[in-house]
Amino acid sequence: MSLNNYAHYWCSIMIEGLIRKGVDHFFIGPGSRSTPLVSALARHQHAKVFLGIDERSVAFMALGYSKSAQKPGVVVVTSGTAVANLYPAVVEAFLSEVPMMVVTADRPYELRGRGANQTMFQANIFANHINKSFDLAPPSPVVPLNLSWTTFLDALRATHQPKKGPVHINIQLREPVSNIPHPGETWAIDTAFKFLDGAQNYCSSPTIDTLPPAFLAKRGILAIGEMMPDDAQENIVKLSEKLNWPIYADVTSNVRFSRHKNLLHHFDLALLNEDFQTSFVPEAIIKLGGRIVSKRFWSFVERQSSAQRLSIGSSSEHIDHTGCFSYWQVPDVALALKNIVLHVSSPKTIEQDYWFNNATYSVLTRQIDNFLETNQSNEAYYSARLIAAIPEPSNLFLSSSMPIRDVDQFAQPTSVPIRVYANRGASGIDGVISSAVGVSKASSLPTVLLIGDVAFIHDTNGLMLVNIAKNPMLIVVFNNGGGGIFHFLPIAKEQDVITPYLDTPHQVSIKSLCKAHQVEHEVVHDSLGFTDAIKRFYERRLSMVLEVIVDRDANVLAHKQLYQSLLQG
Repeated sequence: MSLNNYAHYWCSIMIEGLIRKGVDHFFIGPGSRSTPLVSALARHQHAKVFLGIDERSVAFMALGYSKSAQKPGVVVVTSGTAVANLYPAVVEAFLSEVPMMVVTADRPYELRGRGANQTMFQANIFANHINKSFDLAPPSPVVPLNLSWTTFLDALRATHQPKKGPVHINIQLREPVSNIPHPGETWAIDTAFKFLDGAQNYCSSPTIDTLPPAFLAKRGILAIGEMMPDDAQENIVKLSEKLNWPIYADVTSNVRFSRHKNLLHHFDLALLNEDFQTSFVPEAIIKLGGRIVSKRFWSFVERQSSAQRLSIGSSSEHIDHTGCFSYWQVPDVALALKNIVLHVSSPKTIEQDYWFNNATYSVLTRQIDNFLETNQSNEAYYSARLIAAIPEPSNLFLSSSMPIRDVDQFAQPTSVPIRVYANRGASGIDGVISSAVGVSKASSLPTVLLIGDVAFIHDTNGLMLVNIAKNPMLIVVFNNGGGGIFHFLPIAKEQDVITPYLDTPHQVSIKSLCKAHQVEHEVVHDSLGFTDAIKRFYERRLSMVLEVIVDRDANVLAHKQLYQSLLQG
């Protein structure tokens, strides 16, 4: 089709450039002002386009894709409040350091502040939660195409430097936005596009000259925060073996489920016990990666005032809300770890008793194992059982609130490779289903989502996306009739406040929601039905929602009884 409108021509060139750079996944929300961008995408044979009605869900789908692929997914939306709906996903991308590109269509500058329809101040709308913002004037032949393209190159670079995160390109577009000429507008079509070619490098390899003294400690622990799958996990284990240190791995570290003698799978729960804390006193704590879910870990760190506490990461932001860690920023954590393993020396004397032969930890671990064997109708059990029941390599997306906490605390090691994802930047419960769909888009593996009922209801629009997921999705919903997590907090004792003001009880039919969105649904009430349903999902390879009915009061009681048991030892 011939291009009669310069904005359409301009957009086709910018889209061509992005695709040549390997940025080829586009997530589109509906609207008219973005017509030149959408037309370019619709007609490009190499553009992978995904559509959604709700811009919030579309943005979270792009976030999930970008998180999994570790390259920018591109969100494209129209002007007005469509842009504002992107904010939650942009905030999560910024705080989680996920590369993502947001391209928004806008009215031209002369209409701003003039009461024009569907016009608001979109430029820099994401303000403090964006790596970089660009506000582009309406495309014009007066501006050379190569200069316009350099803006997109700058934006691509900003998705990775100085840290990974989202960027925003706001493009002003004048009427007509359809493919009809502007009066008097002429231009020459450039078919060579030589300015679009050329490589981009984001990171350089770190060199290790002198290791920090923390690596010389005889008794230390490696604490691993959020990391993308395959990022540095192999060298983390090698470093642990060489130092003879244990590993505390957060559930989002993609080390947590590994079978290795150095991994402390129930470290968070063991910290409830004072005898364990007394016997486990490291000389050094070295943290790698991003955020760590456990509050008890951070309290533990604060108590180790005599230990050397070192955090290693690539972000320009130091993730340490306690202020206890010194920070060693490296260009690339995986490459840095590889070099550290080569340079670090094994301790001359080995002190194993403080953790290898820690009797208290062994007793506590047996208590947890016994709890999971004898209490099979609570969310802790179902969370652990889910990990054990996954029979083949899969993606696992964990919702904020209780699902990620229960998996972090109770999951047992498995020999099946499981790639773990979560939105822990802002730890919100919005857009979780949509994010999981996005992860599926970037992967050839089945995707499993573990989510609570409130988060599920919050992202009902995400169900519209499930049937376009690249691979089958299993959505496991713990339905306890509301926000069960609040019943673990001190406020639960105040009956006149906890219900309904905090725990938001509901009578929503998850089955009916699934039927409305043509997503298969199954409900289970016990452990046998739960395991059988997971098995059927992997046999049939059809996306489905598995609703698990949980008695909220019994679930809270079971957790609290275990916590009290561990406290006493």
